[in-house]
Amino acid sequence: MIFKLDQIETFVEVAKHKSFSIAAANLNVTQPMVSSRIKKLEEMVGFKLINRNTKTVSLTKDGEALLDKSIEIIENIRDAERIVGRIRERAAPRIRIGAVSVHVWRRWWILESFMMRYPQAHLEIESGPSSRLAEKLLRGELDIAFMHPRASLPLEGLNLLSARYGLISRREAVTKPGPLTASDLRGQEVGLFRRELQPAIHDEITRILEPQGVRIVAIPEVTDEGILNFVRRMHFPVLSFTVWDDDSPPDDVIFQEIEGLDVALEFVVARASRTTQAAELLWRHCTAKLG
Repeated sequence: MIFKLDQIETFVEVAKHKSFSIAAANLNVTQPMVSSRIKKLEEMVGFKLINRNTKTVSLTKDGEALLDKSIEIIENIRDAERIVGRIRERAAPRIRIGAVSVHVWRRWWILESFMMRYPQAHLEIESGPSSRLAEKLLRGELDIAFMHPRASLPLEGLNLLSARYGLISRREAVTKPGPLTASDLRGQEVGLFRRELQPAIHDEITRILEPQGVRIVAIPEVTDEGILNFVRRMHFPVLSFTVWDDDSPPDDVIFQEIEGLDVALEFVVARASRTTQAAELLWRHCTAKLG
């Protein structure tokens, strides 16, 4: 005799609530399905479990005798499922990844292709500025980070992307198509990241634009979504790198390069040392993709 779990669960639900309709709702099945399961269970055990009439539902004496054991069976199965889940969690290779909070399409291209190859891997991703990610790499709290390079730190790095800066504007506000010059921005307000995030790049952009009377305004959120929201709400452009790369920007904005603004933002994949076997697999995958 082999009991079926769905029949046992249905019997317990009916017994608990003394209602076929409530049992059906709790199990997310139809009431006829509940009746069918109870009938099949009774046929299997060879005796009646539930007294039914048009008004009440109650257990037979044999049904009462079977109820406690049925509850115990379900609890044992749930315990087994929890144990299996914990074992699978421990067995799944875990990789701790840091990422600067801007959209870099190559990062997701690498991670998506890695997960297609190793679907059992568990990626834990946290975002933050490159300085904090670098500290966590050195402390062994991250395995790999997608970040701006830190030449002064003992980190191994692979070149991920070099992106040039330009102007992101609302398409309807653009009066000159194609590349711009610094003089085209004369007297305008433009958004730019806060200086503490990338002092050298900030100073170089300021050196080029300030003589043209350009007023630089710090933007609050340096992510692709934050930049776009700023452009749309504040109605003036933002200096940023080409966040879309091979993707097209949204229809309502446009990216224009600025001639003479030879400033590039570098991205690398970095690690401090070899860590877990799973992290080593991701590093080799990055090397193959970027090599």
